[in-house]
Amino acid sequence: MALHLIDPSVKSEKRTGEVLARLVVVADTHVPDKVEGLPPHFLEMLAAIVPTAILHAGDISTMSVLGELSAVAPVIAVRGNRDFRLYRQLPLIARAEFGGVKLAVTHGHGGVRRYILDKFQYISRGYEFAFHQRYLLRTLPDVDVIVFGHTHVPELVRVEKQLFFNPGSLIGSQGFDPVYGVLEIRSGKEVNGKHVLLTGVERKGRNWVEL
Repeated sequence: MALHLIDPSVKSEKRTGEVLARLVVVADTHVPDKVEGLPPHFLEMLAAIVPTAILHAGDISTMSVLGELSAVAPVIAVRGNRDFRLYRQLPLIARAEFGGVKLAVTHGHGGVRRYILDKFQYISRGYEFAFHQRYLLRTLPDVDVIVFGHTHVPELVRVEKQLFFNPGSLIGSQGFDPVYGVLEIRSGKEVNGKHVLLTGVERKGRNWVEL
């Protein structure tokens, strides 16, 4: 299964310092509410990256997925709007620090009122990153990196000294193929990110098919 950058602009990002942490970022896996399991060979792909940790930005649906991921590396996970059964087991926001870089993980849906507002916004105006950015900035103004999910849209946006990173959905959605992300924390508090497309596999309904 080949790996490809989804965003060609990532190739030009400056990488200078020593790698202090390599983080795999996934979101919106939706197992088993939308798909029966993780993509074939996905865990082997992650193991080859040798991640320091795996971040899951919500809409997990079952703790068994986190169990599978934790066999590869320690997992930091938050609950999403579809994680009804995990409400007491996972936080809405998780914070961590790697190489002096302060990082927060959240699904990005907020409470019930925010979720309804989000739906209304999407129906009336479509997807707009700025709508989500404003909420994330109000909620997490004091971190260097904000990892979020919910929209299923891959994002790598730098606003002044903050990096907003959405890995997209591992099951594919919003016109995107299945995708996940990788963040590298380097010396000097340098943060580089990329999106990785899954190729050689396709989701058909609730099942994965190898091509």
